[in-house]
Amino acid sequence: GASIWLGCSPFSSAPPAPDAGGAQPDGGGGADGAVPSTEGGAACGGLLCEDFEAEGWKTRWDVTQALGLDRATAIGAPSGSYALSLDVRAASGGSFPPARWIAYPLPKSLRRVTVRAYIRVFTRGQGELDLFGIATPEQGTAGLSNAVTFVHGSSTNMFRFEAPRDGTDFLRQDVGATLEDWTLVTISLDRDLPQATFRIAQDIIQSGRMPAAWKDADLSLVVGAAWSQPTSDWRIMFDDVTVSADE
Repeated sequence: GASIWLGCSPFSSAPPAPDAGGAQPDGGGGADGAVPSTEGGAACGGLLCEDFEAEGWKTRWDVTQALGLDRATAIGAPSGSYALSLDVRAASGGSFPPARWIAYPLPKSLRRVTVRAYIRVFTRGQGELDLFGIATPEQGTAGLSNAVTFVHGSSTNMFRFEAPRDGTDFLRQDVGATLEDWTLVTISLDRDLPQATFRIAQDIIQSGRMPAAWKDADLSLVVGAAWSQPTSDWRIMFDDVTVSADE
């Protein structure tokens, strides 16, 4: 497929200006208002900059549903030598493999937030996988619901963005990206509208108005196979995952 321009790494070499609103989720930041940083020492351009370069990444994420999801050496990683590795096996005996993901809470004080990840598919299978997005906890279960997410769809065998919309319909937008190379995927959410905007590299793919309940919902960034119905094996890696507050 066509090569996707990756854009700049979200890991900057100089400290950014302080984020508006003073929100301070645990992103590895230092005391006294120090700029959050990766464990490799690079200045972080957001509230969270996760490069998976050391085992300490597990202290910054909810790994309750990780089920073996872990970092591994990555060829051509955007920064460093490691990335989060996801291996998904095809359904066996009529049973799909369990969903597994890591989560990072997005405080309600973050009214406008952008989440980004570099994603690369090393082994492309078939079937549906929800890979990256923003979700609300499903009531009474360990699952997720109402996800604004980047997925691989089984019906078209393409990657796409999905989101609930204000009303009864559901946004589904296929994209031509193959993710054969490291590709930047971005989701921006404005709680006050509420509205979501999706990007591949620097190109806006789609925007959509969200249900009003999203204004004050409990939300988390979710990375990994939050929904998993593969019909053949996959190997996918994630790197330089960031959360930033938009002014």
